[in-house]
Amino acid sequence: MCEAVGGPTLNVTWTTPTGPEVGSVISVDSVITDYAGEYRCEVTSEAGTTNDSITITGERGVDEWVAV
Repeated sequence: MCEAVGGPTLNVTWTTPTGPEVGSVISVDSVITDYAGEYRCEVTSEAGTTNDSITITGERGVDEWVAV
């Protein structure tokens, strides 16, 4: 999970196993091993930069995974 609060503007970039994505929320439907890997978010503003990451694995029977 990647949460950030601040202003005036926060820029959020996710780096996923399939490449970079811009936006504060990413959603991976039907989590399978194709989506397994590290998901890293980076938040930048006038105050600086911070980042965090999570690693997910695909499993049978999981319908949806959401990172915010």
